[in-house]
Amino acid sequence: MKTNNSQIHPTAFVSYAWESKEHKQWVKEISARLRSDGVDILLDQWSTVPGDQLPRFMEAAVRDNDFVLIICTPVYKEKSDNRKGGVGYEGDIMTSQVYITGNDKKFIPILRDGDWSEAAPTWIQGKFYIDLCNNPYDEENYRILLETLHGIRPEPPNLGEIPDSFANQFLGKEPLEPLSIEEVLTIRKNFKVDVLSFDVSQEIGIEFPYSDYIRLRITNNSQYVLPNLTVQTTRLNRNGKRVGSSRAPSIHTINIKPGETFETDYYPKGHLPYVEDLKVEIEHVINEESMKFFKELEPFL
Repeated sequence: MKTNNSQIHPTAFVSYAWESKEHKQWVKEISARLRSDGVDILLDQWSTVPGDQLPRFMEAAVRDNDFVLIICTPVYKEKSDNRKGGVGYEGDIMTSQVYITGNDKKFIPILRDGDWSEAAPTWIQGKFYIDLCNNPYDEENYRILLETLHGIRPEPPNLGEIPDSFANQFLGKEPLEPLSIEEVLTIRKNFKVDVLSFDVSQEIGIEFPYSDYIRLRITNNSQYVLPNLTVQTTRLNRNGKRVGSSRAPSIHTINIKPGETFETDYYPKGHLPYVEDLKVEIEHVINEESMKFFKELEPFL
């Protein structure tokens, strides 16, 4: 980021195809307007001279700027998809940056000509784009682009209370219990498990032969009350191969409500040689019918 008068100016590189004098002029004009609105635009028409190393310029431009504005046209798409010329080289750099950094929001597509499907390179077709087609282009869309570059986006309104006329319908009711095996199996996946390591000798105050213990903290992220929960821990060796298992005592509670977090008993880690990790398997039993489902499907899960 560059600063001026204590203000933070976002930086942006413009990636486009040299396809006509008119197009180059439009790119120059939109870049100038963005600069006048506080965005430090890097444009090859201003920043390169004969004799410059263009690959080095493009690599630094994509890497070092806060944003990359991708001016999408059918010509740009053809060159990017087929890795032709400077546009193709920039496409390689940009896709590599997305893969390495995971920062998709750095790359902002701008539709300038044609339909989106015929103007957008394959790797950005699923992205939210800014439509600046036509002359003049839509001023509201330009404002959205400018707000995005300056990090100013609309905030959602405050979340209000549930109206009494709706809230009264749920008084005294528990979340729904699953009615089908599909729902039961879906619930089984909706748990967050945190593994807490600790030295059991320090916790109980006496020397203990196996000090490397863990505690499982489990959060119910389903929408159902779970009246019975069983936790299975599977020991894995350094190669990830199962070497033994220990079924924890069933945890019986009246209500494990949605969003509730609770902790299990202690589970030894290290009773078998070369054991380095634990795999946590969680079962929950809603009723006898669900238990029957689990037992029948256990070999396939």
